[in-house]
Amino acid sequence: MSTNSNIAIEITPGIAKMIYCHWDGYLSHNGKILLNHWSDRRKLMTMIDEGDVSNIAENLGTQHDFRFCPADECNFYRRDRKEYRPENKASDISLEHFVDFALDYFYYLDLDGVWHYSDHGKPFKVLTQEICDAD
Repeated sequence: MSTNSNIAIEITPGIAKMIYCHWDGYLSHNGKILLNHWSDRRKLMTMIDEGDVSNIAENLGTQHDFRFCPADECNFYRRDRKEYRPENKASDISLEHFVDFALDYFYYLDLDGVWHYSDHGKPFKVLTQEICDAD
């Protein structure tokens, strides 16, 4: 069973660009990877621009066979699985209404470069290493 998550970047106050992530959305996996490897806004935007992702990793990586994803690379539906459906692209959302989209976990990087998360639609909290390690 998968633990789904949304990953987003705030692009203007209260508005974010969001993608879906299918696997390992829990804090001690996706939370930790996002906090430790994706806090640079430009780098994160490259991930978001690729669209929905099966799983995230430390690196964006390059196009590869979806079934044989290198362990340190993200595995995207469009780039790697060649699923070019419109719903696999990033979408703009209001952070005020994130619960309309929230799955198990929702992560977003704010305009100041701080990660926030929501656990199953609860109010956002700041994501810290201690939270990721405690999960």
